[in-house]
Amino acid sequence: MKSIKEYAAYTLLSISILSFRSTLEAQPGIEAAVLPWPSASKAAVSITFDDAYISHVSRAMPLLENHGFRGTFFLIVDKLFRQGKYINHRPSTPISEWQAAAARGHEMASHTVSHVPLDAIEAQQMRAELIHSKAILDSLFLGESVVSLAYPFSRTNAAVAEEARLIYQSGRVGPPTDGSAVYNDPATADLMSLKAFFPCSTVAQWHSAVERTIAGNGWLVEALHPIDEPGFCRVATEDFADHLHYLSQQQPALWVAPVRDVVKRIRQWRTVELQIEIISEKVYQLRIIGTHSYQPDWQVALYLNDPHLWRVEEENGRIVSSTMEEDALVFSWPQHRANDLLFLRPKDQTHTAQYSWGTLKHAIRKRLEH
Repeated sequence: MKSIKEYAAYTLLSISILSFRSTLEAQPGIEAAVLPWPSASKAAVSITFDDAYISHVSRAMPLLENHGFRGTFFLIVDKLFRQGKYINHRPSTPISEWQAAAARGHEMASHTVSHVPLDAIEAQQMRAELIHSKAILDSLFLGESVVSLAYPFSRTNAAVAEEARLIYQSGRVGPPTDGSAVYNDPATADLMSLKAFFPCSTVAQWHSAVERTIAGNGWLVEALHPIDEPGFCRVATEDFADHLHYLSQQQPALWVAPVRDVVKRIRQWRTVELQIEIISEKVYQLRIIGTHSYQPDWQVALYLNDPHLWRVEEENGRIVSSTMEEDALVFSWPQHRANDLLFLRPKDQTHTAQYSWGTLKHAIRKRLEH
């Protein structure tokens, strides 16, 4: 498994030494990392579907929802409206059923207007495929803006990707061809060229891809096509059900979420800063900045000598639950204190509650009122 420490390279850490320099020099330095996935999760999986097959609504969605999962569905606009080459060929389910699915939390995403290889057409037509598909889908699904794209036939190039970057927040290609890991690294992945896993093989190999993703703390984007109906990379219903059961057994180590949710979190994680400041002997003040209006639950790993001798507290002395992982003290930053301070101190140190002047005035006023 990738060491948690590897994430420290992608987390900006600032340490300000205000006092007790000699004490600090006698203590080990603190390394810290904000981890990318939600509390207790080691990796992420997104279950995606291409080409708007009828079986996506009739078979996939009920199975997903039985496990509490939601998928990402890359829709071809012409197929929804039975236009072009889709007039009499593999029709999709009525648009109203896709709209109902979106209302239940599934992500509706773009697979362009006519499903042509974007790297093989004129630039003007390529831009039209990207722009018009988003505009039409946005008009159909008013609850959530369409932000995810899957390139038709997994084909793209630098020009296509840069044009797509102006319109979408992510773009999905196909399986890696360079021998690299099948999953995406949240720290380094180009969000406009996300790798995908096509489950065209055995269920055991499908599960193995998830195992490798958890071991690598990565993000696996699964790309399915038809389920028990004709088409490319057909998957049997029983195999899909088996895989969903397997995914549910991996929780809470595995976070299963639509592409838009994972991308939103990764984009935010890449901007987060963890600041550590020494405020007194053996007491460190912790602050997360960069959360803005979106405040997900962050896991934080602190590396220090004998981490089991330390604890994290809120300002009022309430202890924040933590665990020991490898050589780190790991805890979830309380969401209700997303923009506030936490404190790291030795377990054997007596804590004296410290109040800001505003807090103290409030406490005195409340006492006088009673």
